[in-house]
Amino acid sequence: MYATFLFIHSIIRWFALLGLFFTLATHLQGLLSKRSYNHSDHIIRNIGKGLTELQLLIGFVLYFLLSPTVQSFFRSGISSGDEGLFFGIYHIVMMFVAVAVLSVGNGMTKKAQTDREKFKKTLIFFSVALLLILAAIPWFRPLLRNF
Repeated sequence: MYATFLFIHSIIRWFALLGLFFTLATHLQGLLSKRSYNHSDHIIRNIGKGLTELQLLIGFVLYFLLSPTVQSFFRSGISSGDEGLFFGIYHIVMMFVAVAVLSVGNGMTKKAQTDREKFKKTLIFFSVALLLILAAIPWFRPLLRNF
């Protein structure tokens, strides 16, 4: 079961990243072209956020239930090595903070009064979240896990 969840987590990572990049690209284009914030912008923003939240939920299953690396980290603490420290603390905290930033940004975008404000708030919060996510991805592991 661990391998299956890790595989799914690995695949959804790319969809979440693509969703965030696409959200940023469409919102930047909307801001620069001074067009109205429309329903498709709202949908694109929510898809980017939703994919990232799904990724976090799968990550929680791995973290709290299935990961032998994290379980080893909890048993032996910091002495479990760099990978244990990375997944035991750094990765989960950074990803949780990134999704929190997305959620706050999503809420602020909904409350924004002008189209320009909506584009700007999405760009700011989603960019910060994307940077946090990119910093917390384990680039030292294979880019696509297999079964």
